[in-house]
Amino acid sequence: MTQNLPMRPAYGKALVALGAAVPEVVVLSADVSNSDYSYLFQEAYPERFFNVGIAEQSLVDVAAGLAYAGKIPFANTFAFLFATRALEMVRTHLCYGGANV
Repeated sequence: MTQNLPMRPAYGKALVALGAAVPEVVVLSADVSNSDYSYLFQEAYPERFFNVGIAEQSLVDVAAGLAYAGKIPFANTFAFLFATRALEMVRTHLCYGGANV
């Protein structure tokens, strides 16, 4: 039977399940792990969780570097911060380079 969960707890649980299945998965946070439930991944795999602080540009750049090194990063912050503070990094470092983020 399927259990319905609110979106954010379901996302956190899905990250943990994905981390168990795929060891290359890493999770990054711009200090929002309590809000998006990525702290669940941090609890399960602390060595694969990175909190870059309130620095969305750095979040994108660290995720790009990890992707180019063979990891599969999930970068987490609020959508409006990706679209305002980190848009140029998303375009230039992720999109143009084809990073698997």
